Amino acid sequence: MKSVIVSQPRDVVRGAGAEHGSVAIVLRALADRLAARADLHVLAPSANGRTGVTTAAGGFALHTVPAGGRTRQKLADLALGILGSGLPMFARDSYFPAYAQAVAREIGDLRPDVVHLMTYPQLIGPIRAAVPGARLVLHLHDETLTRLPDELVARRLGPFSAIVTCSRWLAGALARRQPQLAERIHAIGNGVDVGQFRCGALVPEDHPKLLFVGRVSPEKGPQVLIDAFLRLADRWPDLRLVLAGPVGLIPYSFIRLIAADPPMRGALPFYGNGPVSRFMRQIVHGRTSFADALRARVPAAYADRVHFAGGMAHDRIPGLMGARTIFVQPSLCEEPFGLPLAEAMATGVPSIGSRRGGIPEIIDDGRSGRLVEAGDDEALARAIEAMLGDPAAAARMGVAGAAGIRKAFSWDDVAERLWRVWQNSPTV
Repeated sequence: MKSVIVSQPRDVVRGAGAEHGSVAIVLRALADRLAARADLHVLAPSANGRTGVTTAAGGFALHTVPAGGRTRQKLADLALGILGSGLPMFARDSYFPAYAQAVAREIGDLRPDVVHLMTYPQLIGPIRAAVPGARLVLHLHDETLTRLPDELVARRLGPFSAIVTCSRWLAGALARRQPQLAERIHAIGNGVDVGQFRCGALVPEDHPKLLFVGRVSPEKGPQVLIDAFLRLADRWPDLRLVLAGPVGLIPYSFIRLIAADPPMRGALPFYGNGPVSRFMRQIVHGRTSFADALRARVPAAYADRVHFAGGMAHDRIPGLMGARTIFVQPSLCEEPFGLPLAEAMATGVPSIGSRRGGIPEIIDDGRSGRLVEAGDDEALARAIEAMLGDPAAAARMGVAGAAGIRKAFSWDDVAERLWRVWQNSPTV
């Protein structure tokens, strides 16, 4: 079977070493495992203007193609968000049309049996025209399509033989909005590299530590975690907090789609309350406004106990997890899965997550971790303190969590589920 996986237009795929960004990590993990079963090609945007074909470490052919207009697309999306009008740029038919055409030309030469497209169904038009007999599969990693007009989504999903999702929660949310397509929707899940994130390899630590990994932005709830830490700081004077990931605001065009969710009330003030304040926070002070707000939240007496580690390569993340680490995923948004949480659990780190989206599929509350209500810093502090106060019970949760990840979230199992979808989905 000849198969093509098409990356998001903004996601470079390196093909060797560590990938950057959760969708690129997922793509690479699946491609590495499916390359032995298919004549597999991955198409991704060029990072430096150079295009061509190389062989990736996993054995698949990596094609880099032009993806012009990145700056223009980003500015348009920021403008639409600031003005609060119309569809976000990433939801429009005009999203990266040159990339879609370049991909279609490459696919037309390859003549694959299956085209597997990441995230954006509106890119499929030129691809369908280039290979009218191929089976088309869409891979969803977020909830955007559950927030757009139903008629628009139904039209875009029509050409796809199958839609695969990263969690049962996301599959169910989409099926409720598009019941006529329910039989085409498959929850294949996400996976963890349990060789890289392995249980029993935690390094000793001198003090307890709370760890957050991921995009440090308001909808992810780092401000809630800081407030929970401050509730505990005096009673646990050796407790530290580490926030690892790039700090900033995502375009308000996406936030506007999820702003009505009650837990999101705690995130919205950071984006401003009108076009002028949104412009100031996202454009004028776009690199610093949220970082400054988080640092201002921490009194000077505790500042040396809160560390912003910044973005880092994926292969460095296991080194953040030690024997006294508690991992926290305090998301206010509906997490489609929660990859950093699953990776932390795979190492045996006791973990806490908010009861949002796909997180409850990962944590069995009370056995393999703790779930708390999103945005409730007091409840989060109680859950953290229970783990701090009973390290033996916390360690048992860590071991149970690691076992659960190995059993339910193996990349080999995810790849097998995707392979079956590729084989069994009819052409539409």
